Amino acid sequence: MKRVKLIFASILFLGFAAIVKADELVIKKHYANSYGSSFIFQEQGIEFSIFPDGQFDFYMLNARSGVSVSVNNRYSSFSFNTGYNYDAYVQYDEFGAVVQVEHVPVYYDHFGRITRAGNVFISYNNYGYVSRVGGLYVYYNNYHRFSHCSGFINVHNRHYEFRPWHRYYVIPPSNYCVVYNRPYRKFYKPKRFHYNGYYKNNHRRTTAVANRRGSEVRRNMSYATVKRSRGATVRNRNNTAVSTHRKRGNNISSRRGDSRNMRSVNERGGRVVASSNKKATSNKSYKRGSGLKRNNVKSSTVNRGRRR
Repeated sequence: MKRVKLIFASILFLGFAAIVKADELVIKKHYANSYGSSFIFQEQGIEFSIFPDGQFDFYMLNARSGVSVSVNNRYSSFSFNTGYNYDAYVQYDEFGAVVQVEHVPVYYDHFGRITRAGNVFISYNNYGYVSRVGGLYVYYNNYHRFSHCSGFINVHNRHYEFRPWHRYYVIPPSNYCVVYNRPYRKFYKPKRFHYNGYYKNNHRRTTAVANRRGSEVRRNMSYATVKRSRGATVRNRNNTAVSTHRKRGNNISSRRGDSRNMRSVNERGGRVVASSNKKATSNKSYKRGSGLKRNNVKSSTVNRGRRR
């Protein structure tokens, strides 16, 4: 009985392995002559997956190991969009978009589509789809569906190499999407900082595109990664509050200093242009003083007349 169970279990295992192998062969055959649904390349240790509409996903090859074990799970988190925490390596701008991954800068066009990842440039056709990735030209049929490619991305990415985790790259969720049908980034240039090992207190934000009101996309300073001179990462809003507080303190101290200087000059008898309030008080005191003197004079003359 035990032998029968063992034989049955081995048959099931072999059948499952054969199905997985066939699935991998089909996927590999599909991607053998083209990049399929996304255009994948490696740039400075980071693997980018560019989707035809300009959105992208990435996976840091050196950030973690054991990917071949975890990719068999469809719900595994290994890339940025599948939920793996890359906050220590990523910078964000005021729209919540990724502007740098470790040492690799990321650039966008007016609509939030990626146009550059490191030294690889991406272009788009009139229909909004990727037409070129580095030296790789992308072609579509009359229905705007992917047809074929020609050329290669660069010398480091001459041919597409299939990896098991490539089928799990996904576009970002709607609340993290930065692509919009209006040119909301036309006059915006984000500030990038030099990567010094990690970014502290830096978490992924909901994008301004997801929080838009109607057709307007508003920048949010609290979304951006901001680095102080000491290397700490804070939010812009707090930084602004600190700077304004310092400015107020400086203004108060300067006012106190001016009032002290005015007093010292008045005590020395220097010539100072007095304010309207000071003029009013000085004139009032002078008139009061003169009135008292006149009253004293009148009273003295009356007393003299009575004595006579």
